[in-house]
Amino acid sequence: MKELKKIVRKTNACLIWGGALGIVPADSKIIQVEKVLGIDPESQLLASIMSKKLAMGSKYIIIDIPYGKTAKVDKKKATKLKRKFEQLGKHFKVKLKVVLTSAKEPMGSGVGPALELIDVIKILNPHEKGPKDLEDKSLFLASELLEMTKKAKKGKGIEMAKEILYSGKAFEKFKQIIKAQGGALKEIKPAKFRKDILSKRAGKIIGIDNKKINNLARVAGCPADKFAGLYIYHNLGEKIKKRDKILTIYSESKSRLKQALKFYKDKKPVRIK
Repeated sequence: MKELKKIVRKTNACLIWGGALGIVPADSKIIQVEKVLGIDPESQLLASIMSKKLAMGSKYIIIDIPYGKTAKVDKKKATKLKRKFEQLGKHFKVKLKVVLTSAKEPMGSGVGPALELIDVIKILNPHEKGPKDLEDKSLFLASELLEMTKKAKKGKGIEMAKEILYSGKAFEKFKQIIKAQGGALKEIKPAKFRKDILSKRAGKIIGIDNKKINNLARVAGCPADKFAGLYIYHNLGEKIKKRDKILTIYSESKSRLKQALKFYKDKKPVRIK
C-alpha cells in the first residue's frame, strides 16, 4: 500500500487488482468459497463490488452492468441490480452512476489477460487500430465519468474523451503508469502454442455465446496462464468465407490446447448459418 501511494503521488493514477493488496480480505476469502460451490448470490455481488470502491475512498463511481442472453445477467436482473447499487450509493453518500450495456457477444477481440491488454494498447496507441466496440464503450464510460466529476459540461464529455484518446495523451499516461509500476509493454505477447479455427463453409455468424467463450478460454489456461486465451476475428452478423479464421486459441501447453480444441468442437461457442 505504501508503494501504491507513492505511485499515485507520482502519476495521479494506478492500475491494481484489489485481491493482490488485501484491501477487502474477507471478500477475497468468500469469493474463493463461492467458486468451489459454484454460487454467486446477489447480496454478495453487491457487497463485493461496493466494498472495494468504498475501501479505496472513491467519491465518484461508475458501474457498468452488461446484460444479455449469454451474459451473467439478463436485462430484468440488470435493472434490479442497478436500483440496488443506486440505493447503496445514496446510503454511503457517494456519487454513483450505473449504466446498462448490451452484451450479445464478447467485447473486443482478445479473451485472456495478455490478449485483452493487447486490445487495450491498440486502442490507446493513435498509430494502431483496436476493436471498435471496445473503443466506443471505453469512450462512453470515460465521458460519463468526465461529466460526473464536472471536468466536462453536460453532453460534452464524449468530445473531451475523444480528444484525450486520439491526441495520444491517454497512451502517454498509460505508459507512465506501467513504468511507475515496474512493468514493460514489450513483455506482452500471446502463449507459444496456438491453433487457428477455420470456417468449414461460407455463411453468417449468428451467435457467439459469452459463457462458452469464457469457459473455452479457461480450458486453454485462463486466467492462471496470463498469456493463454482466444483471439476472435469476427463480430455477430458478419459474413465469412469458407476457411476464414473464426478464432485462434493460445495455450502454454500442448495438452491444454488439445483440451480447448475438443471443447470448441463439442460446445460450438460460435454459430454460423
